Amino acid sequence: MHVRTAYYRNDGGLIVGITFSSEKRDKKGTWFLNLKGQQFQEAVLLCELSQRAVQAIHLPKTFLDKYERNMSKDHKGQVKFNVTLSNGRFCLLIPEPVGSVDVMEYLDGEPLVVALSPIYV
Repeated sequence: MHVRTAYYRNDGGLIVGITFSSEKRDKKGTWFLNLKGQQFQEAVLLCELSQRAVQAIHLPKTFLDKYERNMSKDHKGQVKFNVTLSNGRFCLLIPEPVGSVDVMEYLDGEPLVVALSPIYV
């Protein structure tokens, strides 16, 4: 399953950055994602849970307005998202003084599951 980073304008006129990661280090449930800084106002983080399932986390403008200035950025200005899954809870790790922020309220429902065979509607 491969998805590239994309930017879209939503119905409210905000630019939404969408990024994907399949990185799960040591099966501990850690994903590293990034988006171009100052290119988005909301973010959708797609974290691959398995070869067939992806969890979408939609960080709204209010969340990013509150935390983006504290997030890590690389020398190219890309905003870094470090997502962890521990005890069934998704968190975004933000450098101190913020630390770990629970993002369960921003999950877009159940994980998206890829069907093994075509679905006809």
